[in-house]
Amino acid sequence: MRILIVNKYYFMKGGAERYLFNVKPLLEAHGHTVVPLTIRFARNEPTPYARYFLDPPAGEAAVQLEQFSLRLTSLPRMILTAFYSPHAKARVRQAIRQERIDLVYALNISNYISPSIIDAAHAEGVPFVHRLSDFHLVCPDALFYRPGKDRCLDCFPGKYWHGVLHRCIGGSLGASIVRCASMFFHDAIRIYHRTDSFVCSNPFMREVLAERGFDRTKLNVIPTPIDVRRFRVGTDDDGSFLYAGRISREKGLDVLVEAAGLMQSRDARVVIVGDTASPYARECMDLAARRGARVEFLGPRYGDELRGLLARCRASVLPSRWIDNLPNAALESFAASKPVVGTDVEGIRTLVHDGTTGLLAAPGDAADLAAKLDAFASEPDTAKRMGQAARQFVEKQHSPEKHSERLTEVFRQAIARRRSER
Repeated sequence: MRILIVNKYYFMKGGAERYLFNVKPLLEAHGHTVVPLTIRFARNEPTPYARYFLDPPAGEAAVQLEQFSLRLTSLPRMILTAFYSPHAKARVRQAIRQERIDLVYALNISNYISPSIIDAAHAEGVPFVHRLSDFHLVCPDALFYRPGKDRCLDCFPGKYWHGVLHRCIGGSLGASIVRCASMFFHDAIRIYHRTDSFVCSNPFMREVLAERGFDRTKLNVIPTPIDVRRFRVGTDDDGSFLYAGRISREKGLDVLVEAAGLMQSRDARVVIVGDTASPYARECMDLAARRGARVEFLGPRYGDELRGLLARCRASVLPSRWIDNLPNAALESFAASKPVVGTDVEGIRTLVHDGTTGLLAAPGDAADLAAKLDAFASEPDTAKRMGQAARQFVEKQHSPEKHSERLTEVFRQAIARRRSER
């Protein structure tokens, strides 16, 4: 099978890219040819298929919609990439023809590429399968979150003007107008409903899309894979609690810092791994100093260094305020035989089974989170037992082989349906 995989970025930026760089070699190991198509950014990984990459909407350095400068020269392209890009449509059709593509597999395409590529695939007679790693089809900011409202459903269903009122796209009025207007447009022409199949990483996302009117028969739940062979089973235990990920308000790091200051166990410490350059990160660091909390901010860590931190910690922590869509950090923690202390929100509770693979705390409740951390701090044997159960869980439910089998079956069904409609 020859697969065109489309995503905004071809460098490690977030969950969609982590999935991209995991699933591409997985599919290739099973004999498929995978051709990447993305935006031409300076940070992209090298590939012989770069000739198909799309022109960036606002320069090779602007990787976020809110970073776009609303200049007259770039505004038309920005609007087209958000609404319906003829450039992307033409380039995808070119790649399909020249590379003899059997199926288009799209990941994160909002704002930069546009759903015009759905029509491109169908014009060439091949199916379009879309994997969703966030809620961008139904929420302007894709998170169901805004500051001051941890579970924001104001725009659901289809009331996107709230995204403009609250400037949900990076606080930018212009970017919020473009994003919300494009969502009204996509709903009006029902372009995403023309997708042949969707891949949802958890059941909650499937229910959200079904409630929004998407055909339930097209919604396939295929959990994110994790290759446990890349992780050393953590037999060491330095008593630390590790957070590794994006340092942003919806992730609840200020709540974690508050909890660290409330813990009864004086020997326990919290280690936070992630970019500390943002104002919110500095706010959390200042809070830790004021509370006298035992919190270490290590900055970004990747690869073997991050896996080493996982192997040595007592447990991982996911203090999210929002509906956290099947976080990769939990899967990686489980792969290292470490349980997770997480908040009781959709996405996290799909993985963290309270009392079995970890412990759940009320979202936004620092005292409850501190109590759960103290429970593991005082009972290392309990943490070890839950970590072993967590490892067994991902081995069975999130194996790359199982993901490949289920994904390939979705692909084959989509190809068969498309061919029968010719």
